[in-house]
Amino acid sequence: MNLPTRALVLAATLIAGTPAFAMTETEAAANVMYFAFATQESELCEKLGYPGRATFRAWEQENAGVFVASMRRVEDHAAEALKISRDEARQTSAALFDRLKGRYDREFAPDVSARSCGRFGETLRLYASKLVRS
Repeated sequence: MNLPTRALVLAATLIAGTPAFAMTETEAAANVMYFAFATQESELCEKLGYPGRATFRAWEQENAGVFVASMRRVEDHAAEALKISRDEARQTSAALFDRLKGRYDREFAPDVSARSCGRFGETLRLYASKLVRS
């Protein structure tokens, strides 16, 4: 089989998996949501006497790069779509984070219990498995 050089280069590139895909703004927003939810749940678990903050801090450090990339992607999208300055885009991404924390407080916080706090590490592993990394 005699393949053209371009086809071989393309096949090698696909096999090697070198072209990284860029995270979409929707994926970035979902990532920010997982961080906001984890932040809020850690605080609630701490109030219930569980080591929520310590567990969260370790998870946060492990996934810090994803958070930074996600916030940056949200900022980029805001700047492009809304035609706003970089500073305004940062404020927009921070507002999204705060809004998502509020959503957690309204929709999920009432169900947080000692049982769910006892499984907070599992929840964080689930969130980590859902994070889109680019």
